[in-house]
Amino acid sequence: MKTRETRFALAVVVAACVVASPTLARPSFSIGAVDAADGMVAGSRPGTGIDLAGGVFFQVEDPGPPWVPPPPFPVHAEFDSYVTLGSGPWEPGSFNPPIDPVETGPGFSDSNYRGGWYVSGPFVDAFEAIDKPGVSWQLFLGRFTHTGNLSGRVALALAEEGAAGFRTVMGDIVTPSEVNGGQGWITEDVNGAALIGPQLTDEVYAFVIKEFEQEIEGVTYTVSDLYIQSLAPVPSPGGVGVCAVCGVCALRRRIRSAP
Repeated sequence: MKTRETRFALAVVVAACVVASPTLARPSFSIGAVDAADGMVAGSRPGTGIDLAGGVFFQVEDPGPPWVPPPPFPVHAEFDSYVTLGSGPWEPGSFNPPIDPVETGPGFSDSNYRGGWYVSGPFVDAFEAIDKPGVSWQLFLGRFTHTGNLSGRVALALAEEGAAGFRTVMGDIVTPSEVNGGQGWITEDVNGAALIGPQLTDEVYAFVIKEFEQEIEGVTYTVSDLYIQSLAPVPSPGGVGVCAVCGVCALRRRIRSAP
């Protein structure tokens, strides 16, 4: 009898965990202006900006983003630091270049970025992240090639599928491991109103950087690719709680039923 009740309790816990990871269609999103100007541009939000501690940005000595000049491309153009919107980083020979942004503000210095980009034009739809487990939708926001340690805070105009209009969201730049540790989650707009996506699913929004090292002319740089993503952290914000509550209820039933 105890064995049967124990199996029942485990089944309830497993079922609860499945329910906690919704199979409902996860809403997509689109974005407009991106803000990292720290109040230096009219309408920008104080506290935003991208900074380096103990390092400098790598910049190709050629005007404009790396997809502007025709072949032959500048040396190391694919590792240039730039801001944009698109499905992913530009590569030489790419037939799907990121969007050439309209920028405001001072832009890049040796050790920080202050400005906004894609400040005019229609909203850009997110791309489905079919090759990234746990991530549903994303947009590439820029590549930052640097020495030292990168940190920052970014705001943007977010339009969720099924919502009327758009809302401004703001969040810290985090790594995937930091997201899974509970950092950088965006579930509300800057006014504290709950966003639609996180209410319907266990996903949150986050400004996530994917990093790798690259040697350029004898110097080892960190290449930080910045995305806005809708993703399910591991563990998800709601799944663990639901599993725990249902597990406790099942175990209580087993105890009450034990002879």
